[in-house]
Amino acid sequence: MDKKFNHSEIFPNNPMLMCLCGSSGSGKIHLTFNMLTTPNLLDFDSLYIYTTTPEQSYYQFLKALEYLPKKDVQDLFQYYEEKEEEEVEIKDILDIEGKKPTDKKLFLRKMLMT
Repeated sequence: MDKKFNHSEIFPNNPMLMCLCGSSGSGKIHLTFNMLTTPNLLDFDSLYIYTTTPEQSYYQFLKALEYLPKKDVQDLFQYYEEKEEEEVEIKDILDIEGKKPTDKKLFLRKMLMT
């Protein structure tokens, strides 16, 4: 039997593929980032991002979050939203020696435009 996912009710609980397409500057990265950091919106094991610009800071930040469990990522951003006036150092959480990737993977692949 296929694994059931615990997505928000706006998505099916079956395994799914999602493709976000749009012109440059249309908000694809912003939408992806918000979907991944919104508590209980998406349940996922792997995230494949195909882009011509994997060096963008959003992508590099998402790659760094690979070392945290999904719940911690969502809690981190919930905390950040509540503490808007305080400065939050995410780097301190990510720079823990010996941390290994957890239950999610982010694969950045550079697409070649021909």
